[in-house]
Amino acid sequence: MPLFIDRFRNWWRSRFSNSGVGRPSQWLVDWVRGGSDDDSGVAVTNQTALQCATFWQGVNVIAGDVLQLPLVLYRRVGDRDRNHATTHPAFRLMLRQPNKGMGAGTFKQVLQSHALIFGNGYGVIERNGRMEPTAVKPLDPSRTEPITTEAGLRLYETEIEVTPNHWEKFRMFPENVLHIKGLGWDGSKGYSVLSMARRSLGLAIAQEKHGARFFKNSATPGGMLEYAAGTSQENAKAMTEAWNQEFRGVE
Repeated sequence: MPLFIDRFRNWWRSRFSNSGVGRPSQWLVDWVRGGSDDDSGVAVTNQTALQCATFWQGVNVIAGDVLQLPLVLYRRVGDRDRNHATTHPAFRLMLRQPNKGMGAGTFKQVLQSHALIFGNGYGVIERNGRMEPTAVKPLDPSRTEPITTEAGLRLYETEIEVTPNHWEKFRMFPENVLHIKGLGWDGSKGYSVLSMARRSLGLAIAQEKHGARFFKNSATPGGMLEYAAGTSQENAKAMTEAWNQEFRGVE
């Protein structure tokens, strides 16, 4: 036990001892900003990324198309024929209602959007006493990932909010997880799109914010208007109005 305490103390000091108000650690900066940023200086999260109209449209179009595709379970008959496996427990789940909270279309759209944004879409398969699937529910892709135990066993680990602000970790066998993978390297999971495209997304968000601030400020340049001595009040007012007509913003 003392050895464990010493190791924990050393880890804590190495991570947090140099952090302060003047030089905060990066983890603290990221936490305050709501996510890590890149050269654009903009924090990129799943929420801020979807505020980018182009990114939103891409996710919406692809996930919306997948929503319309029927997911039908077939049973092979002989070498070439197949029939609808209407008696299989998973037939209704995939075609009609995977769980009580959503229909099949919404379920497919959710998992596909997770795969497009996070690189992975996860769904936990619930079973009855006969090990038949009874429901498939989406998991939070930011809190779920495949792991390998010390014994070499491949599992999935996720965090679930069991009570308000209280999360617990659960491990699941692969046969109980529906995993939609995006582009990846080793086949175990897809790349995090938010991480790989962080710079591009940050630049797009920064450009939109800059334009919004520019027009919100009425595109007003700094400076002063000067009039020649003896200019009448009517002429000064007319010159000011002409300047405003030329340079003020959309409002």
